Amino acid sequence: MYRGGKICLTVHFKPPWAKNCPRFGIAHALCLGLAPWLAAEIPILVDSGAIKHKDDAATSAES
Repeated sequence: MYRGGKICLTVHFKPPWAKNCPRFGIAHALCLGLAPWLAAEIPILVDSGAIKHKDDAATSAES
């Protein structure tokens, strides 16, 4: 866009979907930082038995 003799860069380079997307905050940064750790840690915890699925816990309680 052209405003008063210069190009308004904030409007010109803003993607069209930017007004509908939420702001990037600390929660997003934490999720991005913890995702690789969780991807590696969760299978280890499941294999060791520290984490059990609800259905598996219900089946073991019935038997």
